[in-house]
Amino acid sequence: MMPERKNERDVITYQTFTKDAVYHIEKGIRGTIRTNLQKYQPDAFDELQEVIVHGAHLLRSEELQTYQMPPEHVLENMGTKYSDFISGVVRTERNRGTHYELLFKDTTSSDFSSPEKSKDSIKKIELFRPFAPIQHVRTETISPSELIHFVLPLSGRVEMFTHFIGVFLNSAVGLNDENNHVNTNSVYLSIVYFGEGIETIRAILQKYVASFPGFTNYRILVGEGEFSRGKGLHKGIVTPLGPEFSSFDHGLLFFIDVDIGFTKDILDLCRSYTIPGKSVYYPIVFSMYNPAIVGVPKKKKKKTDSSDEDDDENEDDDSHKKKNRVTMHQDFGYWRHFGYGMTCQYRDDYLKVGGFNLTIEGWGMEDIELYRNYVSDNYKIVRAPTRGLVHYWHEKKCDPNVLAKPQMLACLKSLALNEGSQVALGLTLFKERMRERQRSAELQREGKDADVDL
Repeated sequence: MMPERKNERDVITYQTFTKDAVYHIEKGIRGTIRTNLQKYQPDAFDELQEVIVHGAHLLRSEELQTYQMPPEHVLENMGTKYSDFISGVVRTERNRGTHYELLFKDTTSSDFSSPEKSKDSIKKIELFRPFAPIQHVRTETISPSELIHFVLPLSGRVEMFTHFIGVFLNSAVGLNDENNHVNTNSVYLSIVYFGEGIETIRAILQKYVASFPGFTNYRILVGEGEFSRGKGLHKGIVTPLGPEFSSFDHGLLFFIDVDIGFTKDILDLCRSYTIPGKSVYYPIVFSMYNPAIVGVPKKKKKKTDSSDEDDDENEDDDSHKKKNRVTMHQDFGYWRHFGYGMTCQYRDDYLKVGGFNLTIEGWGMEDIELYRNYVSDNYKIVRAPTRGLVHYWHEKKCDPNVLAKPQMLACLKSLALNEGSQVALGLTLFKERMRERQRSAELQREGKDADVDL
């Protein structure tokens, strides 16, 4: 008897954690998407603090072994410290134990002439607690210079594309302290465009890129026929980048949509959690609700020790980011746990598992089939809530004349969940009922007044 094929339900989702908070798709008893552990779960807070300190200690011990014995005051400032911790992911398997992956700034990198020793390098350390003391699994240095090939399928959506290209250039290309563009050679953007309006898209792209001198790593490809996300992504993946990028044609991919916003942190996570032939990264996106229903977040008050810190912001010092700041709070969005469209994976792995099902037309289902292929082929899948990745709300149409039944059901589910939280939708319903009652009461009063006049 053939074993049952694995699917997305067989994957244990990771939780993302920082020094003081955990981001989780299960809302729990308090109904939040983010938990301040020190305030609400002190035992869990102590556990993660132990893991972070243990990881920093292991990295520091490894690093100090490479030095000749320096003076004591120099030694104190060398090596990885707790303050260098960036973020991590964690998950527990019931019959094995708890697995942690931690990212630290690589403060020991001094040989900047080597791509592996850039000043922006990251140290990734894997730890495992098999229902016993923590065990060290491995340590890696993540190079910030590895090229990430962004692939964007597109049809129309001019206004949204204008916003996207601004986010892409500010976050993926970016500026350093000397006002120089730092990632001109480590990111590449392929746009696969379907339908009319390609010249408008080209003009917008060239206008924005003009403000980022030195960045030429982009192209626009023409998609054939009606829009198909899978076909568009596939064309961007298999079309060679050109002679100067021939070494990257088997490299790291990032599948993205035009209604996605991201911070520069996503580049580090993409490089850290994706390993050729072994693992793929499927971040869980924070999806914004309809602002017409849930409203707009009020300006954040200054925090006090007694304030509730369950909300969060994917903010950056860059003025563009401040302008497009998103408040990550359960009243204004949710973790899109059923979405598998945003992913980092290597081109060779994509082809190895069979790529997208190109017979699928229209919206949806191509991404979940690819995800299931990775699950069936026993790839390690790092899937965790990611605070630096946001899906902006937009109107959605589910056309039964175009979509097959499974696609139609998925589209309707997404449409319903995107409108607002249960509380917001309930209040909207109750407000409408209250208006109806008020109108009814007013009509009754008018009727009584009319009876008196007669």
